[in-house]
Amino acid sequence: MIFQKLIAFVIIASLATATDAATTRGLFVGIDDYQFSKDNGGDNEFRNLRGAVNDTINIKNALRPLYRIALDKTAPDACPSETAGDIVSITLFNKCATRAKILKSLDQLITMSKPGDTLLFYFAGHGAQYSAIVRADQSSGYSGTILPFDARDPDSNEVKEIFDYELKDYKLRAVARGVYFISIFDSCNSGTATRSGAIGGSRSAPPLALRSGQSLPNSDIISDQGGGGANGGYWVHMAAAQDGQIAKELPSGGIDGVRNGVFTTALIDTLKAMPKASFSDIMRHVQAQVGIVNVNQTPSVEGDGIQSSLGSKSASVALFKASVAGSTLMLPDDGRTSGITEGSVFSLFADETTAREADATPVATAFVSQVGSDQTKLTLKQPDMAAKLTNMPALTARETTHAFTRDILKIGNRIPPGPDHDAVNKFLDSFEFIKQADAGELNIAKIEESADQLVLVRTDGTVIANLGSPQDSGFQKNLETKLKKAARVNEMLGLLTPVNEAGIDFCIDDSKYGVLTCPKPERRNMRLIKVDEKAQVTITNRNQKPRYFYVFGIDPNFGIAVIMPPPGAKDSALPEGRAYRNASDSNDDPVIMRTPGTYRFLTIASEKPINPLALEQTGIAARGSNICQSALEKLLCNANEGKRGDPVPRVGEWSATMETVLVE
Repeated sequence: MIFQKLIAFVIIASLATATDAATTRGLFVGIDDYQFSKDNGGDNEFRNLRGAVNDTINIKNALRPLYRIALDKTAPDACPSETAGDIVSITLFNKCATRAKILKSLDQLITMSKPGDTLLFYFAGHGAQYSAIVRADQSSGYSGTILPFDARDPDSNEVKEIFDYELKDYKLRAVARGVYFISIFDSCNSGTATRSGAIGGSRSAPPLALRSGQSLPNSDIISDQGGGGANGGYWVHMAAAQDGQIAKELPSGGIDGVRNGVFTTALIDTLKAMPKASFSDIMRHVQAQVGIVNVNQTPSVEGDGIQSSLGSKSASVALFKASVAGSTLMLPDDGRTSGITEGSVFSLFADETTAREADATPVATAFVSQVGSDQTKLTLKQPDMAAKLTNMPALTARETTHAFTRDILKIGNRIPPGPDHDAVNKFLDSFEFIKQADAGELNIAKIEESADQLVLVRTDGTVIANLGSPQDSGFQKNLETKLKKAARVNEMLGLLTPVNEAGIDFCIDDSKYGVLTCPKPERRNMRLIKVDEKAQVTITNRNQKPRYFYVFGIDPNFGIAVIMPPPGAKDSALPEGRAYRNASDSNDDPVIMRTPGTYRFLTIASEKPINPLALEQTGIAARGSNICQSALEKLLCNANEGKRGDPVPRVGEWSATMETVLVE
């Protein structure tokens, strides 16, 4: 059994009815201090945690304003806490979070929920994988568990872990009632901190061994509802890492500078930026952010509701009041606090009723050119429409594409105090395209067996590049080159647009599959490719017009290669509904991954052809600005130079999606 730390965040939402007002309820569990941990004198080898309570507080603080949830405000030493009267939320920290109390609270809140209500269940603490198959419906060959405060009592024959088959029964009960059940797990496997240059920690513990006289807990068996309950319920599962991978937490530089899980930090950042997005789109952006920090950690999402959003059967429609004053178009009441970002695109309608119609034709479209804390300035994509809009002082704006803005890349200096540390700080201060942090997404560290040789590492200790000695004459240039490669990928991942608006179907697999029949992902909705196997890549144009398609492969060390169009191929627009595939049997352009790891494939669909060398990491000289003509090319050229450019419209000219692939 592989022991792991687990953060489970379960969102359960009932179908809304026309008559009842919806209530949002929540159960939040965070455990750092375990009753029978080694730190507390127990015989067990697992240690207490340092960030589970902090993560629980952070997710509550994020959800409260984003979704206007009246959650309780609980101090870490309070036991227990719940809102009075018609209970809205229950929080269980440390000694409050026993097995009995967790299950009783979950049962209580599900029972209280009525059609239209939402129930959130968040768990942060230790978790495990049990190697025995407990029930026949567990095809993975193991059972997952979460550890409450009173788990692993050496003097008791009662097993206090909460098993996945027990939680599944709660899920099926909810789905059968027409409830939306969304689970999110942030899991850490053991062994992270033993690697040279690794920072932060993994929340790990040894395997569970059943003693004589111990037996697994029973549960009520509820028939599986398949694709959803009779009343329209669904389930979604979001995981921080694949089986056997390492999920990291950082000691500082996270949300509040204390200790935070990499996945949880990325999830909170994404929810703040796009709270009404689908779970699928949220996960793609979380994957992009986590992939910069830890290439060996690949989050995923699965289930029959991944195209839905929190508390909804489908992704929500964001509507805003817009006003026209002279030649200025504003969202007067909404800005950053409403999750609006520069570059996002809005369609403008005469009234709210029309704006809610999916196929309605807007009177104009505009992109966000300036964002304040509580107001937003829009720039029309058709400037000649300004005169017409002056006669329509009241408009409704619908966000059609959200621009996910990537923060500037954070780099940490992990060298002990001294001349080398000071020299590296000086070099980092001279680079405008990165930001120094106590614990960065990437870090500069010393090789243990060398007195002066430095390396660029991820938070899990994976070496990305050798940098040499800071006293070498070429060190600064070498460091700048390596950091620019990472900064380009970081900027590139900010291109992503919502999947359901991109008009892109992407498929990659190392099997022989039909052009229109992409094989199902092998693991947790994640594609697996064998090392050194030739893979076929297929793209299909789902836009209403012909588009030029470009596919870029990103390897674990920030290398970027143009996959489509292949070298020497004609760059032609792909007609609507048509598919295009590389030839896996060809010796001219095979797609082969030579080393294991996590690879990402960015697909861009553009109305106009672009020069893909703006993104390829080939070591070529920077392109001249005169070559970058379209808005997309200007953005890519800025990324190639390692600098950030002006806001760029996210629709109209192009769209982009990313697919993450595991190579084993």
